[in-house]
Amino acid sequence: MSRNYPDGKWRIVCDKRPGDVTYRSRDEAARAERDYAASPWGTYDGNGKVSEFQAKMAALESSSI
Repeated sequence: MSRNYPDGKWRIVCDKRPGDVTYRSRDEAARAERDYAASPWGTYDGNGKVSEFQAKMAALESSSI
């Protein structure tokens, strides 16, 4: 996440959702980034495939149950 934009608003840098999603504070952006990473938008690499990171995380979570 970053606020290195002319308007100074916080954004999730790798956000693939349509539109310009901004946040009022760093904490708000951090919580949104966590939720984004777990969402379908954050899970896919843009080519319809699960990212390598997400695949590893899913394997770790399923093996620890």
